[in-house]
Amino acid sequence: MKYVGLLLMLCSLIVSPKTPDDCVFVEANGALVIEAESIGYSEKWQVEREVPGHSGEGYLVWRGGDFFNDPGHGYIAVDIEVNTPGLYQFKWRSKIGEGDNFTEFNDTWLRFRGVSAFYAQKEGREKVYAHGSGASPNPEGSGKDGWMKIYLTGSTDWTWSTNTYDNDPHKVWVSFAEPGRYRMELSARSAGHLIDRIALIREGVSGAESMNFPTAECSC
Repeated sequence: MKYVGLLLMLCSLIVSPKTPDDCVFVEANGALVIEAESIGYSEKWQVEREVPGHSGEGYLVWRGGDFFNDPGHGYIAVDIEVNTPGLYQFKWRSKIGEGDNFTEFNDTWLRFRGVSAFYAQKEGREKVYAHGSGASPNPEGSGKDGWMKIYLTGSTDWTWSTNTYDNDPHKVWVSFAEPGRYRMELSARSAGHLIDRIALIREGVSGAESMNFPTAECSC
């Protein structure tokens, strides 16, 4: 029995990330910035620290296979609480994890649940909606079941470049009509895409891309 007791004690010392069922990230003053390594993750997602320039304790990276046309693998759900309704731009600070071609190892799938609208738009152009969302038109490139391919472009360094629509980058927007709890979902697309911070920034809010901007803790 003493060996069972020792095993239970050792298991109690193992710390795993909280899951979305345990906690929620809360928006304040029109911005929600999250350290990617603090969200609940599973399967072949890993927190790594080797690449310099990241914030916090590290960055999140998928170390499984590529899923270019099949979203839903390596599924991550993140509950968020929005206190200030309105239109928010979705952005993340990310980096390619291998080589010097910023069109490779540069994207991850994204979806939102319960929001008023989830779309992409280039200035002066019409809105485009995720494939399978029931709304149209849809962006060029793969996607299904409401998932959007979200990629960086133009840099091999850490960047806030966040786009969808193949060969014609469109910014990504999320509309929250009223305060409440919503779900943000990620799934694996390109192995080796490094994600450092994840942000929702309301129109008119500045400074959220600063490395000094306070990040949200997951609150139970």
